[in-house]
Amino acid sequence: MALCQAFIGAAQYFQGHFQDALENLNLARDLYRRLDAAAGEAMALQRIAVVETALGRLNEAESHVEEGLAIAERALMKPHCLVRLYATLGKNRLEAVDYKGVLSAVEAGLAVEGQHGLCITCNVMLYPVTVMGYALNGDMQTARIYADKAEKSAQVYGSHFFMGLAHQAKGMLHGLAEEWQPAFQLLESARREFHAISQDYEIARTDLFSAFLRMRKGKPADLLKATRLVSKALPVFVSLGAEALAAQARSALKQMQAL
Repeated sequence: MALCQAFIGAAQYFQGHFQDALENLNLARDLYRRLDAAAGEAMALQRIAVVETALGRLNEAESHVEEGLAIAERALMKPHCLVRLYATLGKNRLEAVDYKGVLSAVEAGLAVEGQHGLCITCNVMLYPVTVMGYALNGDMQTARIYADKAEKSAQVYGSHFFMGLAHQAKGMLHGLAEEWQPAFQLLESARREFHAISQDYEIARTDLFSAFLRMRKGKPADLLKATRLVSKALPVFVSLGAEALAAQARSALKQMQAL
């Protein structure tokens, strides 16, 4: 039952039913706790934190990750739990615009990987946010290494979702380096990957990232395109209840209106 609730909650998250996902993931967590199944409880907490981060409940999500990290210490699948929890913490800190926190989280995940070996199902979660962690802290060389690793892992895993995340991160890396053409091509590729699985939340995130880069580029045509992208993404965030990203989208629109 715990496993079923966890899978239902994960499926509901991918379908954009965030509140329903939280309800089922919390049920799964309670069942795992009753069974004293540490790995199951830690993974349920990781998924709960993913949904809470998407909803903009950043402090709650961070607390649940910290709780999951403590529980994972006594789990049979400890390394797998830890890497996924650190990947989730990295994404949480990214949404919180805590770039040092992103880097700290992914380096902790990479340290676990270094001790226990590679795992494709963990790497596809960790590597995209690792790209962002290094790039946003100015280490473009290391970010490029993990951008390639993210793409290769996603190819092996065979997932539209994780290939989309890999292209999304690599696109942002190129954009932060002001390599505009590959940046926008990769973000468009990410959008296609997410569109193939109707992942509206990540489509909207990709549009917001693309808008951010066009604002950074700063030409009139880019600012116009950015306005269109944000205007398209905002209603999606609102409908999903993704308040943190909705707030970022509103702020971007105000900035562009002031130009």
